[in-house]
Amino acid sequence: MTYKACVRRDGAYHSTSYGGEIDMNQSLADPIFANIAVAWNKLFTVQVNHVITTLEKQILALVHTFSDLFKFDLKKCGIVDARIQRVEEQLQKDLLGQKLTDFINDSKNLVQERQKDANRIMTPFIKEQMKPGYQRAANESGTGSYHRMQQHLQQHLHQTKELAFSGATQLLEKELQTIITELVTKLVKFANVVVTEVQNVYVCFWEERMDKAVVDPAVKRNLDGIFDEIQRACTG
Repeated sequence: MTYKACVRRDGAYHSTSYGGEIDMNQSLADPIFANIAVAWNKLFTVQVNHVITTLEKQILALVHTFSDLFKFDLKKCGIVDARIQRVEEQLQKDLLGQKLTDFINDSKNLVQERQKDANRIMTPFIKEQMKPGYQRAANESGTGSYHRMQQHLQQHLHQTKELAFSGATQLLEKELQTIITELVTKLVKFANVVVTEVQNVYVCFWEERMDKAVVDPAVKRNLDGIFDEIQRACTG
């Protein structure tokens, strides 16, 4: 009776006599996902986190390079070291401190949550693939119906297992692409935050010494290039 109740409900049934939840779809999804899990988990736990950590280092290096280059030009305009240092400390606190840390943590949390979402879509996918088999099994009745229900499911599984595995792989690839797109969007937004934050911190020198500040064109090109490099680091 429990077996029939389960196939009537597309493979999932709560049975008090059996001892709780019966989920044929989960049981079928587990070995499929196990074949993909090693590469899938390696991608998320190693490669994606490595990309995020590398990005953090690149942002830090680029902003420090910018500060060093701009410090030289500010001194040429008569800005004393103490004032430049205060601005650099503000940049360190506002951007390279909490904001960068929050961005890195949020990015890693995003990847972890999306990985869990991707893992959860496997069982519903298998359920859809198995529905025709469940329906044929549910139509059985009378003497020997239990054996015939099992045969229907085994036959259907044999006929669809390659398609199911291929479909599951494609489904995960699609989810991966969605995760990458979402992460890149987040990185692009933060690239703009980095550039805006740097500009906001240093704009005080333009406001106070616009009449005296003459930026060397070669230095200006270098600074523009660094801003572009920061954006590429966040999107590349």
